[in-house]
Amino acid sequence: MKLSLISRSLRRGSAVGWLLLILVVAVAGISYYIYMERAEKARIAMLDRERLAREKEAREAALKIIANLQQQNMELWKNVDESIRLAHEAWLREEEARRLAEARRRAGEHKPSKVEVTPVDQDKKDPRVAVFDKSVALSGIAAGKKGNMDRMNEVLNVACDTNEWNLFKAFLEKNIKDLLARVTRMKEFNMEVYSESPLMPQAVAIYNLIKTLPEETLVELNEAVEGGDSFLKYILTNKDNSLINLSRAATGSETGSDWERYLRTWHVLWKKSSPEWRAKYQPLAIACSIVREDQLGGCQTIGQMPMDIVQVYDRFCASAEAGKLKTDITKMEPSDLIYVVNVRLPYSEMEWAQKNVHLSRKKWSSAYPMVHYLMERATQNKNPYKEYTLKEILKEGGVCRDQGYFAVNTARCNGIPAAYVTGDGNRGPHAWFVYMDSATHWQSAGGYGYTSGMTSDPQTGKRVHESLFAMRSDPKTSGSRNTQMRDLLTMSNLLKDFGLDDAAWKLLARAREIASTHPLPWEMSIDFMKNKEPKPTTEQWKEMSDSIRKKFKNRPDFLSLAEEIDEEFVRPFQDSSDTAKALARERRQLDRSTKDGRADLSVQSLRRQVDHLLEGEKNDEVNTLFKKALRDYSGKLDTLSSVMDMYWGFAKDNPKYTNQALSSMERIYRSKVETGGDYFKISQEVRLQKKLGNFFIEAGDDRKGEKIIKKAEQRLETAKKNA
Repeated sequence: MKLSLISRSLRRGSAVGWLLLILVVAVAGISYYIYMERAEKARIAMLDRERLAREKEAREAALKIIANLQQQNMELWKNVDESIRLAHEAWLREEEARRLAEARRRAGEHKPSKVEVTPVDQDKKDPRVAVFDKSVALSGIAAGKKGNMDRMNEVLNVACDTNEWNLFKAFLEKNIKDLLARVTRMKEFNMEVYSESPLMPQAVAIYNLIKTLPEETLVELNEAVEGGDSFLKYILTNKDNSLINLSRAATGSETGSDWERYLRTWHVLWKKSSPEWRAKYQPLAIACSIVREDQLGGCQTIGQMPMDIVQVYDRFCASAEAGKLKTDITKMEPSDLIYVVNVRLPYSEMEWAQKNVHLSRKKWSSAYPMVHYLMERATQNKNPYKEYTLKEILKEGGVCRDQGYFAVNTARCNGIPAAYVTGDGNRGPHAWFVYMDSATHWQSAGGYGYTSGMTSDPQTGKRVHESLFAMRSDPKTSGSRNTQMRDLLTMSNLLKDFGLDDAAWKLLARAREIASTHPLPWEMSIDFMKNKEPKPTTEQWKEMSDSIRKKFKNRPDFLSLAEEIDEEFVRPFQDSSDTAKALARERRQLDRSTKDGRADLSVQSLRRQVDHLLEGEKNDEVNTLFKKALRDYSGKLDTLSSVMDMYWGFAKDNPKYTNQALSSMERIYRSKVETGGDYFKISQEVRLQKKLGNFFIEAGDDRKGEKIIKKAEQRLETAKKNA
């Protein structure tokens, strides 16, 4: 309707006109109101979005700041811990030097700036040193007679009272040589004579100590404590075989620095202990002395300082006295106790574990599933902890590494030897633990089918395979057999020092027979052969590697040891075709030796095969070998990943094999690997899928490589949603 018509109607006073005007105004008003309302809602929504965006940015910035502060805090405590440790060690050295200087000052000597050994005028020597010119029977009926025993004690006391360590060493050397001349017949040492002697083991342990340590260190360790004898005099003269026990625990340590570190640490613990505790907790003190402080179990508790090794010793002694432990640590071997004392936690964590984890030693495997599995931590890397404490882990849950951390540390805090184990497999990386469920047996828990993990040796710091603990449970290598084996190795080293190589070798052979599945006698035998003059023949090396293969066909670690012997001492002198056959046979035997294989050893064996073929420029055979390896290891994804890396390293710069390698790997992936499963299985498959995509990109096929990677990421996202 036109406005002019409305105007005429209004002029005529038409009611219809007025009605139409009112209607138009009302519609306009309502439209304007609706428009303004929508505009206001849009403005409010925009403000809300801006506010939420600002809040999100603020949260992210805050979380980033908190994460940085936590990281800085952890680094700070780490640096502070290291500084305190270094300062503590420096203080101990200064304190020892100060006390020795004070003792010398009281004796009227000039106060030295450092520990020094002052040459003694021959005319002013203590007349008691004449005892070093005498002889002492170390074996046989005469050795056990009272007069002979008293003479040996007199010699020990004079050595400690006069600090004439060179004279004492010469005395021991002379008497040991006399004994060896009598008990070594037909180039063979009579071990029965050694074991039945009341003095021989003690004399050998003392001689090894005296010849290893600098005289300055011996003087320091010989400083008397107030109201008693010195630490050195204690371990040389007491009746509880303390030095022999340390020697057995430290067998295999080749450097004087190791021995010096052991004794200095024990010295500190000894001075802090009462006479009763020195004897009662001797195994614990030895374990604390031989464990490497850099191998103490990791502490991730923010804001609290972990115990040092001295505090660890004090706390375990006090806990044992109070009956808080699940084991009797006074009856354990130091070689087992090192898996107890390598706990690097604040005392509050140790106290919490003793009060709140109520499991028997036999059933400590239940500590692992006590921590409920937190899938969000696995799929989203969620950190639910205010502080990484045992209490928080139990409350919030965690993934396998948190479950293992909880189980291992609560076991150690309760006096149960335990080790944290990690490995890889078809479902990706995993963490579990092993623990000593009885006095002689180690048990694995939380592996869920993983049986080929690695852990750290607290004494050496080396990575070792978990099969080590099965060996520790073997009656053929533990208990008295282990003790006898270590005594044989100690005596073998002594015979070698005195030039009796043939007798030393026979003792090594005897040690291998007594503890045939323990690695130590085999490793020391190989070291002996490497340093022997004249050098062993190829046949002798071959005999050694064959012996290892025959005895340890189901122990991959030993098979690898045999391979190392062959690689260095046998194959360089073999016919090339014989070498190729031997390498192929070795890998087949290695793959059969365990149910799930050993990726590291299988890959090493394959690499030896490849290197041998490459030396002969047999590239086609190498290519064929890799294709077969892809098929062989398609069901072992951790091994397959390494094989793919090796194959690509060989093929990427050789156009003849590049496309063959890519097509072979893609075919194996699609037909054998991409089978699906739970989140963890798919995650492992995706890692290989992305690896394959990157290979295509390296080869110049960006489109296909990116497509493969995109598909892998989509699979992983889907798996996360379904987890």
